[in-house]
Amino acid sequence: MKLHLILFALFLLTCSAYQMEFSVTQCSSDIPPYEPPTHAILGTQWTQDSTFVVDAYVKTYCGGAQISGDSVVQEEEGRIILHYQIHLDEAISRCICAKQVQYRFIGLEPREYQVSFAEKPEGTLVGGEETI
Repeated sequence: MKLHLILFALFLLTCSAYQMEFSVTQCSSDIPPYEPPTHAILGTQWTQDSTFVVDAYVKTYCGGAQISGDSVVQEEEGRIILHYQIHLDEAISRCICAKQVQYRFIGLEPREYQVSFAEKPEGTLVGGEETI
């Protein structure tokens, strides 16, 4: 019985269990706010502690807009699909700016990934399923 538990624990350690962290900065003056595109990936990198980092930006209102992010990782295919969603408060400002966003993947299998980045429509979950 102990051997089975040890083998199961080793199996769990070899499985890829990653954690995704998402952050947003204030408006950036480095990106022209009124020129296309409305969102883009700025770059990707592996850090020394084996964290995969994707830096991007989203253009939205300067005030009254919150950005959230999620992802789908398809490790077998080497793909990461990043989504963002803009949530508007009742009062928004009239100006537009680019807010930098960052996705950090801790514990992801180190390899090359094809990364895509798109807005997730309101009322949908990852994969296009409708929320109830």
